[in-house]
Amino acid sequence: MSATCPVCETQSGDFPVIHAAVRDASDAYEPSALQCSACSAVFLWPHMDAAAQQAFYDSNAQLLNTHGDDFDWNDYTRRTRTDVMRRVAFMTPHLSTDHRLLETGCGYGFFLSEICGKVDTAIGIEPGSARQAFAKDELRLDVRSPPLSTAGIPPASINVACAFQVLEHIDRPVPFLSEIRDVLRPDGLLIVEVPNFADLYVRLSASYRAFHFQSAHLVYFTPATLQRVVEASGFTVESLIGVQRYAFGNALHWLTKGRPQLKRPSRNVESGLARVADRLYRRCLESTRRSDTLICIARNARTAAD
Repeated sequence: MSATCPVCETQSGDFPVIHAAVRDASDAYEPSALQCSACSAVFLWPHMDAAAQQAFYDSNAQLLNTHGDDFDWNDYTRRTRTDVMRRVAFMTPHLSTDHRLLETGCGYGFFLSEICGKVDTAIGIEPGSARQAFAKDELRLDVRSPPLSTAGIPPASINVACAFQVLEHIDRPVPFLSEIRDVLRPDGLLIVEVPNFADLYVRLSASYRAFHFQSAHLVYFTPATLQRVVEASGFTVESLIGVQRYAFGNALHWLTKGRPQLKRPSRNVESGLARVADRLYRRCLESTRRSDTLICIARNARTAAD
């Protein structure tokens, strides 16, 4: 079967299979993880078709596949807030009150809700119907349906665009980021956060590696792959940093039990020697970009003269 690399668009029938199945495979969708022999990108093949992708997000399938019948809305919002406030703190130095901000894949709108007081305008793009409805009806946010090209955002009108844990869901990441570039002002800022396939524990734990592959994640980014995609989309990369979302306790849980902490994942260690150890653990992973997450800060390479 011939496959097309979503990063460099090389076509081949001989890409090696590096993982035979995803953790949430179904009779309708059973992809494998391939590695491009030209650029080393890792991706799922075949991809879901457009209708299947829309149904996947409308049904909240990713959350349900992870949590099953144990899904608890209050627990989910509590855990989500940790990431939301981390992202708000990270983004705030890059913002001013006259900025127009765009978040693609804004989900339920929790980040937009927190950040909208720091900018002039905050706009979200979200494909999932239930998530979009919550953001609009409950949080009163300006959230629109994709694609970005028909969302009513004028060219060169956005100062800062962000996408948190979104790019891995996109089957053609370069055209996706190029659309964002079209609505960014010259010298506008792009901030992208993705899971890191160079995560140390992908190498150390077979069970963690197996859990890493899921049907919602179509592309698996390393620092090199992320930089290649961002630059191919017309951006200049300013920095590419590692962020460790999960604490040392989560790693120990994987190494000793071979499964995730779904109910109470370790995010923060508050006191004592454990806090010191956790800080050292995070610093080592982040400084070597072997952390569970990557963040890329990039600038629109287009100038006003263009």
